[in-house]
Amino acid sequence: MSGTLDLYITIYEEENRPSHWALFFDDGSLNDKTLLSVKYDHRSHLKFHTETRNPRILYNQDELILVGTFNATDISKVNAIARGIRPEDLHIDRLNCIRYVRDVLDTLEVNRIVGNEVVYWIQKSFIRARMEKGEVDYEVECLVRKRRRDTPVVITYGDRG
Repeated sequence: MSGTLDLYITIYEEENRPSHWALFFDDGSLNDKTLLSVKYDHRSHLKFHTETRNPRILYNQDELILVGTFNATDISKVNAIARGIRPEDLHIDRLNCIRYVRDVLDTLEVNRIVGNEVVYWIQKSFIRARMEKGEVDYEVECLVRKRRRDTPVVITYGDRG
């Protein structure tokens, strides 16, 4: 393992939901990575979730965003912070994966694990803008789905003229 790892945000379609957000460390290899995110469990409770897959070759991936470069020794700190953020403590009922990623990044910054390099400060404004866009996109998608549910389907069988 090298001395540094890049932290990325990956945005991809998950279980027919567009724009699921997760974090992962990239060591430059083509191996699978551990994605850190929040997902609903079978009881519809939001929980911290990890899964192993290669985010660079997800067929349904929309975007990869570089957050910054970390010392390899900081991985355990980042994982502890990611696991320590309890979604139910965030008091959010929608946009959970975006807000979860934002909260992890904010906590990393407060703890001075991220934020000591120029790349992060350049990326930070882009990431915040992308999060805002993601929230708007999500709201629009919710409205469209609600409209589809609320609109009755009328079936006609030929002309009755």
